Amino acid sequence: MKNHAWGSGWGNILQEMLLNTHLAYLSGRSFVFDNYTWDRSPSEYSSFNGKKIPSRVPVSTMLAGPIIGGSFDPSYFTDPLLSEDESHPRFVSSEYYERVCADQKTIINTAIIRDAVASWDGKANLEAWVEYLQSLPDRCVEFEMDASHIFNIWMFGSTQILTLWPSLSQSPILKQFSHSPLILGAFERHRHLFGVHDSKHGAKRPGFLHLPPALGGFLPDLFHKDSQPSFQIPPPQSVVPVHDLPFIYPHAPANPNINDTIPGLLVLHIRRGDFADHCINLVQWGSSFNGFNSFDDLRERDGFDAAAAGAGTPLPGAEPVEPESELDFAARLDGMSEEDKTEARRVYADSVKAYAAAKRDYDDRKANFETAKAQYLERCFPDIDQIVRHVRQVREDVALAGGSSSRRLQLRRPSRFQHPSFPPSAPLTHIYIMTNAKLPFLAQLRLALENDAINNNRLNLPPWESIYSSRDLELGWEEGHVAQALDMYVAQRAEVFVGNGFSSLTSNIIMLRKANGVESVKTRLW
Repeated sequence: MKNHAWGSGWGNILQEMLLNTHLAYLSGRSFVFDNYTWDRSPSEYSSFNGKKIPSRVPVSTMLAGPIIGGSFDPSYFTDPLLSEDESHPRFVSSEYYERVCADQKTIINTAIIRDAVASWDGKANLEAWVEYLQSLPDRCVEFEMDASHIFNIWMFGSTQILTLWPSLSQSPILKQFSHSPLILGAFERHRHLFGVHDSKHGAKRPGFLHLPPALGGFLPDLFHKDSQPSFQIPPPQSVVPVHDLPFIYPHAPANPNINDTIPGLLVLHIRRGDFADHCINLVQWGSSFNGFNSFDDLRERDGFDAAAAGAGTPLPGAEPVEPESELDFAARLDGMSEEDKTEARRVYADSVKAYAAAKRDYDDRKANFETAKAQYLERCFPDIDQIVRHVRQVREDVALAGGSSSRRLQLRRPSRFQHPSFPPSAPLTHIYIMTNAKLPFLAQLRLALENDAINNNRLNLPPWESIYSSRDLELGWEEGHVAQALDMYVAQRAEVFVGNGFSSLTSNIIMLRKANGVESVKTRLW
């Protein structure tokens, strides 16, 4: 799919990639994966916020498994939408595709199906494209580079995309979603930041990794040996044989499931940077939460009513210009004839009256916009007080869910986080903040969270054992460019995750948690 998304953050790119690869799987075709592309220009480097960054990053630095050419496990997939009886061909790199399909490409435009479906319904679009692609006899099919995306921002922003979830949730694209050795190594070195102790998560179990055929025969033995590694974890620059990963990274399964939950870990997704303006733009655009952040069980507790919040409220516009003061006007009358003075007074009175009406209208528009902005910012760009209050409530809810009925009675006020079916879980003791916020903000937030746990502690919970953030990671030069993928891995395994409903990165985490059977009440939104 040469028209794949580019020039966006990893969350946006990955959400499209997940659906494109699922479409390829259902169609019985190999998906052609490309680099994570920030800039299509020939230059190897581009810039972001004045900093030099790679124009392209291999997706193998972040992903592993079938999505980048690993084998499919047929036992994982029973699709409720379409049947697939034959073994599926592996996905291939764009370099391989260009080599084998150089002279036999069939170029198609996505408008063919988009116009025929004429809706953002996820299932309808998925089915139409599967049927169309399966009807093509051509071996090599390519979408025009500048063709519109099959799964675009309008579809991702609509709850209609959820109609394809029954299919996607059972797909090996999610069931076998695996993280790269680079990500696993970064997690292993920083596991103390996430409350992972050596006595936990060390057991070996089967995983899904892309191995050369010669290694496939002894894969099960490698994953089930009881011996511990006697060597040190290599630095991120080292070349690691993929079949040794379970020994080298015993606390970091490549394809984590619900059994790999990190007990007591609360992960908070706090966006800053460009979201300062983006969240305000959402008001004018009338945006609601991303489609995959709008599952029924999420909306039940943490739903966002965009209409009630003032979606579509326009900016108030320019403030009307106040007429000259009476003093200045009186001075201007000097030297005028009586007839001119009478006319000037009439015009001045009209302008004062018009200004008063325009100012009232402006003040009303400004107040409406500020109200809507405040509603959006609390859910999209919460301040420190709002973050601390939500974290306190989440922690109390988890503690009460695991305590006695008498302790439950202590919860006197209603909470949108509270839910009677909240399952028992480990008490929340560690916080990890996945963020692009600056250090001064994070220092204030950490202090506020620590103080709140002591000063507003009606359930007598212990202080936080640790509070760390993305800024505490000490990443190698390779890892620095894929830090978001590491944050995503940690959030996938968290006991409780609080995400941003307007974020595609949050959407990807929510999809993986739901597909892996994490109870939905442990996945929250600001």
